[in-house]
Parts: sequence; C-alpha cells; structure tokens
Amino acid sequence: MAAQVQPPWLAMANPNFGLVAGSIVRVQAEPPAVIFAVSEALRGDASGELQLLVDRVWLSQIAPGAGYLALYTDLESAPLKPRKVLRVAERARLMSFEGVNLSLFRDTPEWREGLLADPIKRASAADYRQQVFAGLESGDPQWSDLWSGELALRLQRLSPYSPEELKRVQQFVLSPQSPPTARARLLQTAFDRSPLLGDGWYVEAAAGILGNTAPRADSAVGEDQLIYSVLQILSAHPDAADPRVIEAWLSGPPAIAEAAALVLRAQAPERERDALERTLARSLLPAGTRAFLEQHRQRLPMSAADPTQ
Repeated sequence: MAAQVQPPWLAMANPNFGLVAGSIVRVQAEPPAVIFAVSEALRGDASGELQLLVDRVWLSQIAPGAGYLALYTDLESAPLKPRKVLRVAERARLMSFEGVNLSLFRDTPEWREGLLADPIKRASAADYRQQVFAGLESGDPQWSDLWSGELALRLQRLSPYSPEELKRVQQFVLSPQSPPTARARLLQTAFDRSPLLGDGWYVEAAAGILGNTAPRADSAVGEDQLIYSVLQILSAHPDAADPRVIEAWLSGPPAIAEAAALVLRAQAPERERDALERTLARSLLPAGTRAFLEQHRQRLPMSAADPTQ
C-alpha cells in the first residue's frame, strides 16, 4: 500500500531530515547538485560544505548566493535489505513534497519558524484557518504553493467553507499571478472532492484558463501541470470546451497532447482525427510531439469507434 501523502509542514518535520542555513557556493551540472556551505545546523549535525543532489530541471533556477535554508535527506535503502535504511553522505539530496517543489528556501523568519515549529500544534492552533488563507494570498509563490498543499490535504478537516472563503479559493485559481502548481492543485482538488470547495465552478474555470493560455515551447515548471489538470477536468465535461482551443494543445508535450486529443474524442471521434491531421501538417512541431501524434494517429482505427479505448 502506498504511503499516505502528508501535509507539507508535517512531512518536512521528519526528524531524520537535515535542516541547515547557509550559502549556495556553486551549482554544478554533473552530478546535478548545489554545493552548500553550512553556517548553522538547525536539525542534525552537518557542517562545512554539502553536496546536495537536485533534479536537473531546477538547475537553471538556482543561483549562488547567501541567505538560504536547505532541507535534505541522506537516507538510502540498503542494497540487499530494502527495509533497512542507511545514511549515505554522497547521496544527500533536496526533496519535494506536496506544495513544495524543492526544499530550498530563503532564510527568513517566516520560513525558519515554519520549518522548526511543531506541525501538529500549528494545525490545531485557533488561527490555523486564517494562516491557510493568508498564506495562499501572501504574494510569495513558494509560500503560497506550500499553503495550497496544506489546504488540499486538510480539506475535509477544515470544511465547511464560508462563501467568502470559497470565493477566495476561486479567485486564487483564476489569477495568473498565483503559482501554476498551486492553481493546478486546488483546481484538481475542487474537481476531485466536489462539492467541498464549491460545485461546478471548476469546469468554467478550466475552460477559461485554457482559453486564456497559449501553448509555449518554454513553459515554466508547473504550467504544464496546470494545463494537464484543466484537460482532465474538461475530458469529463467536453462540451464546456471550444474545440479550436483544445486543438491548439495538440502541439504541446506528449502527455498534454494526448489529454487534448481525448477531450476532442469525447466531443466527436471525427473531430479528433481531423485535428490530428491539421496539427501533423504543420511545418514546425516539436519532434517528440510529432512522433507521439503519429503513433496516436496509427491507433485511431482501433480506438475511434470506441471512445473508451
């Protein structure tokens, strides 16, 4: 059975994780990592310089500088005994959690307090509900993203929501200034857990987001996640979407192109086929997308007659 996903403050409070303050000395490509000079160990006993491995996708967004907090783990499963864990210094790495794309933060009083506080006491505090909504609207993308994770994973516990609170969630999801990962998370949560965050608004919101967003080859981290969530909702409500808007997303990454094709199929199988032909006729199309769409088109004779295939 898969482990239950924990709210981010609780997940990051694991006493086996190290938490250090200091500076990023450099960012290296091989292996992809940040070299972190520790000025203060807040959890654990790290000192000197740490090599913290990181997913390569984040390298372009990290720069050397002072004033950082890094939450990391060096735990690895033993090769011959998977249930046994070992500390392997050369495998120390930054992590991700629900609401936290990368466990690297600015060293501010708010982040220090959040990472060092007891998450159970925080969640049971009288003002926790106010903290959630204030966090969403903070204007700090990383802080907002984290609090969207808290809301999504404590949704039932915090319900019911007042009309004002529901409006604030909807405005957050619709705002282009909100972090795309947080928008995707709360939009998907509203759909999956309806009607806890209101009923039906997420369909119109999904169609509106898609209509106001253009496919980009250089989409930022999280934007693809938002569009994928939008298309998943529209696949259940295909008549809410303009087929011309859906067709534009056939030129996206393969996962998004497939989701768009399935929305078109739900509208009408012939609409999917015609849109594929038009997209593949373009002179410029990402190679990975073109290869996927060609394979997808080859499967159409088997699947077009049955929308469930």
